Amino acid sequence: MSQPVSIGDILQDFGKPKVCGICGQTFTTIVCQPCSDKRRAEVEAQERQAQEQRRRELWESICPPIYRDTDWSRITPRLRKIGQTWQPGQKHSLALAGDTGIGKTRAAFGILSRYFARKRSIFALHVGDAWDHSGDGIRGLSSAVYAQFSDDARIRAEAQAILARARKVSFLLLDDLGKERESNSGRLSETMAEALFSLLEARMIAGRTTILTSNLASRDFVSRFPVDKQKPLRRRLLECYEAPSI
Repeated sequence: MSQPVSIGDILQDFGKPKVCGICGQTFTTIVCQPCSDKRRAEVEAQERQAQEQRRRELWESICPPIYRDTDWSRITPRLRKIGQTWQPGQKHSLALAGDTGIGKTRAAFGILSRYFARKRSIFALHVGDAWDHSGDGIRGLSSAVYAQFSDDARIRAEAQAILARARKVSFLLLDDLGKERESNSGRLSETMAEALFSLLEARMIAGRTTILTSNLASRDFVSRFPVDKQKPLRRRLLECYEAPSI
C-alpha cells in the first residue's frame, strides 16, 4: 500500500529538475514555458471559437433565415442608410412605417446586427405569430401574451421568459405592428392592448431602444388602442421615437 504524500514532500520535490512531457526539455516545473504558452494560446483560441459559435447560434435564434443575408442594393436608398447607419440619439427609438415589401424589416435587422456585433443585448419578435412556424418555439408577441396563461407549465414559463426578455434587452424589434392576433373590429383585444402598451411604456421609461415596423401610419396604430391609452401613447411616441420618411 502506497504511503500518503505530505506537503513537505511536495515542497521538497518542487525545485528538482523534471523533463517536459511534450518536448523533452529539462526544467523545474511540470511543463516548460514555451509549451505552456503554446497550450494557453490553443485553449484561448478554442474558447474564442466556442464563443463565436454561441453568438452565431444566438443570432440565428433571433433573426429568421430570410433576413440573415440582405442584398442592400435591392433596398431603397433611404432604408439602406437607416439599416447601415442609424443609431439612437435624443430620440432613442425608431418607427419604420410604410408600404409592404420595401425592406423595413431588413433595415431593422441591419440595425440589430450592428449592435449585436458590439455585444449589446438584442431581441426580435413578430407582433403576431408569423415567425412561430419556424419550429423554434414562441417567436411572436401575441403568442407569448396568450401563452403566459397556458395550463402547460413549460409553455407558460417560455412565454413569461420571452416577455421578460423583451422588456430588458438594450435593443428590441417589434415587427409588423397591426398584425397582432385576436384584434376586434380594427381594435386590439383588451389583453393584447394592455400587454403591448405595458411593454412599450416600460421600455420608454427605461430609455431602451425599440424598433417598430408597420404598414400602418402612426395615427392608425394608436387608434387601435382603448381610448384611455391613446393620448399617453401618442405623447410617448412623439417624445421617444424617430419616424423618418421612407
